[in-house]
Amino acid sequence: MNGTGASMTVITAATPWESRPLARALGLKRRPDDLRLHQGPGLLLVETGMGPERTHAALRGLASRFAIRGIIGTGFAGALQPELLCGDIVVDPHDASCDLVDRVRRTATATRARLFLGRLASAPAPLCDPAAKRDLGLRTRATAVDMESSAARSWCVGRGVPFAGIRVILDSVDQRLPGTAPQGESLAALARYALASRGELPMLLSLAFQQRRAIRTLGRFLHSLMGEHHELLS
Repeated sequence: MNGTGASMTVITAATPWESRPLARALGLKRRPDDLRLHQGPGLLLVETGMGPERTHAALRGLASRFAIRGIIGTGFAGALQPELLCGDIVVDPHDASCDLVDRVRRTATATRARLFLGRLASAPAPLCDPAAKRDLGLRTRATAVDMESSAARSWCVGRGVPFAGIRVILDSVDQRLPGTAPQGESLAALARYALASRGELPMLLSLAFQQRRAIRTLGRFLHSLMGEHHELLS
């Protein structure tokens, strides 16, 4: 059951590197009572944490406080097909109405974003090895992969709530990713990670540049798609 608070469209993003730039792009303000939440008129952006378990837990918590009228799963995704590049927008048409598909196409034209309509596959952990990404793409014929969309989708299906998966490609199918990630976002945590991963420093610097570029593209796309009144799934 959804909560009895104000009716909200919810945007999910797993990490601070996704949620904070998207909140700025959409003009949302951080709630003082919960640093994971950014809010605007009729819209909540929640930083869920990575993976399906954390996504389910975050949505359960929101549903006890707000009436959720729809969920948009956003953030980074890894390409599973060779034609996709960093910064490309992927929308899963299996989750979208005909009206939404039409809107994302028009938004892609307006923002000059490369748009792909295709299935978003799920993985329990980041796929760092290009061979693993190529194999998943061949087996599932999916366009891209992330760790949270499947969990958010299943939560919505069980409650009759609309869901839309709108992601931006971070890494191409042939790009290898670091095998570990920072354990926290503090300067100390980032310094420890950089020291422990100094052999991968060129890869990390390139990935950081890609992250900034990709999330700016997604922010512009969502801002244009949703408009000033944040109406998309209502």
